[in-house]
Amino acid sequence: MASLKRFLIPLLTAVILSFGIAAVPQPAVVCGIRHLSRTELAYYYQSEYQYVLDAYGDYLQLSSSELPDQWLDFVQEETYAVVQDTLSMVQAAEAAGFSMTKEQEAEFSSLWDSFLAAAEGDMNGYLRESYGPGAREASFRQYLYDAHLAAAYADALFAAICPTEEQLRQEMDKEGGVYLDEGLDPSLWEEQAKESLTLQLYEEQLAQIRSQYPFSVKD
Repeated sequence: MASLKRFLIPLLTAVILSFGIAAVPQPAVVCGIRHLSRTELAYYYQSEYQYVLDAYGDYLQLSSSELPDQWLDFVQEETYAVVQDTLSMVQAAEAAGFSMTKEQEAEFSSLWDSFLAAAEGDMNGYLRESYGPGAREASFRQYLYDAHLAAAYADALFAAICPTEEQLRQEMDKEGGVYLDEGLDPSLWEEQAKESLTLQLYEEQLAQIRSQYPFSVKD
């Protein structure tokens, strides 16, 4: 499920490893009833910025930690997408009465303890140095918690998907020619169809959830 979590969490641990200052998009955002200040948006932006550096830095042959200008628009758009997906999923989870398991809560607590240790007793100062004067412990902790809750709910939704026999048959009929072209053993067709259909149904759920919580960027 790591790829699904990436859809919602842009490499949280990268923030621990590198707190380099990046250009921060100016508008704040609104998603459903959730509002993010510019500083809160910067939490997401910096994490996405670091993810792009880690993922594409070698490809871009960067000699420093600064992304080329043409990549900054990409980072900003990806940030907005991550914010929308995360906050939509959080609100859907809350509406459904969903809560994380004890293990998931413990994972979050462990991550937070890592930040506390790195801050050496001055979390607000640690965050201000990285995100600007508006950064605060409470809002940053909420950002991390939102990301974990969204990922946990996404995992739960994915795990609960169980295509019917009729859906599987239709998928196998539709994709049979593709499976043949790929040389896939017929005995594996149902397994492949189930994986493909499960992901399709999951993505449809995400789109439906996203549509329930209007997203806008404030000028």
